[in-house]
Amino acid sequence: MPLISIVTVCRNAAGSIEAMLASVAAQRGRAIEHVVIDGASTDGTLEILERWRQHLAVLVSEPDGGIADAFNKGVARASGAWLMFLNADDRLGPNQVARAAATLERSGADGVFGDLICEDGSGRPLHRIAGDPDYAAWIDRAFPALNHPTLLVRRDLFDEIGGFDPSLRVAMDYDWCLRAHRAGARFVYDPEVTGHYRLGGASDRQWLRAASELRAISIRHGLPPAQAWPIWGGRVARAAAQRLLGRILPGQVHAALRRRVNRSHRTA
Repeated sequence: MPLISIVTVCRNAAGSIEAMLASVAAQRGRAIEHVVIDGASTDGTLEILERWRQHLAVLVSEPDGGIADAFNKGVARASGAWLMFLNADDRLGPNQVARAAATLERSGADGVFGDLICEDGSGRPLHRIAGDPDYAAWIDRAFPALNHPTLLVRRDLFDEIGGFDPSLRVAMDYDWCLRAHRAGARFVYDPEVTGHYRLGGASDRQWLRAASELRAISIRHGLPPAQAWPIWGGRVARAAAQRLLGRILPGQVHAALRRRVNRSHRTA
């Protein structure tokens, strides 16, 4: 069976990284190596990683040029024929890797993705983001629910189209997925592949920058600005309204409202 490399990038993640490490160590049925790229943490993250050293194939701790640069360092050090990316705040679901690998083998696709259960800072489930099997119909205009933390891809895609763009601070995953799509890659959706995503990461904190990068990426890859700018305006307006409601409504009420207006959101 092909070796699967799980790449984790982190910096100052002492509050969440142990749960992520445990979720990787608990995976069964597939040969896995865990590659961790730490951005010179100062909060005790490295000490936790050292306690888990026997479970890590690669551990690097040094300054980096951002998330994309750290991702690329991980890809360069990974030995697997297949790759996954799991951030320090996220967790793998039970049997997630084996399920994704079986679907990838069965389908002959270039990648497989699933659903994400979104959680608050205390780990309480809020809602599920269902993957979009029709992502190809609109990936040139926006980032569909490919749910990057669940995505298992063939390593040779990186050999073909290159790594993540280090000039992007937040939306490098959208840029990479769009480049893969334009190169002819095919991803398939498996609803039984389920990961866990903790809200409050870089894309949540820098939501306005994320929206601007999504607009710039879509224009770079051929979407006319006359289409890209209105899409950006609508995205910013929805995100601003969502954050306002999130501050004034209880978490479960806010999650229920989001499910009514977002077709990819489900009950956790």
